[in-house]
Amino acid sequence: MRRFIIGDIHARFASMISVLKMAGFKPECDTLYSVGDICDRGEKAAETIVFLRNLPDFRPVLGNHDVWLEEYLLKGRKDDDWMKAGGLDTIDSLKNNFTESELKDIGIWLSAFPILRIEDKDIIVHGGIPAGYDEAELVGLSHIKRPSPLTSCLLENISSPQTEEEKLDAELQFFLWDRDYLFSAMKADGKQIPPKYKDRWDEKRMIPPLETERTIWSGHSQLIPEAKPFISPSYHLIALDTGAGSGKGKLTLFDMDLKEYWQEEIL
Repeated sequence: MRRFIIGDIHARFASMISVLKMAGFKPECDTLYSVGDICDRGEKAAETIVFLRNLPDFRPVLGNHDVWLEEYLLKGRKDDDWMKAGGLDTIDSLKNNFTESELKDIGIWLSAFPILRIEDKDIIVHGGIPAGYDEAELVGLSHIKRPSPLTSCLLENISSPQTEEEKLDAELQFFLWDRDYLFSAMKADGKQIPPKYKDRWDEKRMIPPLETERTIWSGHSQLIPEAKPFISPSYHLIALDTGAGSGKGKLTLFDMDLKEYWQEEIL
């Protein structure tokens, strides 16, 4: 059995199938992990979901685009930011291929995606590890059942959480959106922040590496125009959103144990 992890797919179905074939992925015996954002921006959301749901061993974490889709399927809300970021294409694809009952089942499927997935050798998260957490706290959070759907992308609706569920919801949001961990690692390693984010981040937000022996896998931040994964031994980090969602990057797949990777252009 081999263990693979794929970057932000964003409904790039043909590229996903191609890169899995390159690596010799065998669905009957191999495991596929995901750093989240399986839909939006590409037009093949339905095909992507069908393929991933049918895998015998698919282990995703929740991305911000998955939150938007889950919220729509379970609550009927179309987030304004989602509409600007590929949500309309996803809705069209799903409505043209699934019944209302099937759409509800997809929402329930998404509701099982955890914010953090921690196994023996790996920590998997969509955005990053926010400042102030140690590994024991992360392990604890990984075992907590999250609210479904999360009630506020970007925290805009939870400025003063009251209930315990609202407080947990607000805390978990940071793992979806965090970029400080990745950009701190890039600065520490003398790498340039991707041009897309240069004006949104400064060194005052530098945070230290997590003390861990595990590998941290993340997505969310598009590593373009280079479209290469970023690997930081000092921060125990491998970031693999190489811009498939942009339509200008590539989709990246890693063998989690060998640290070998494959990439496919957007097809």
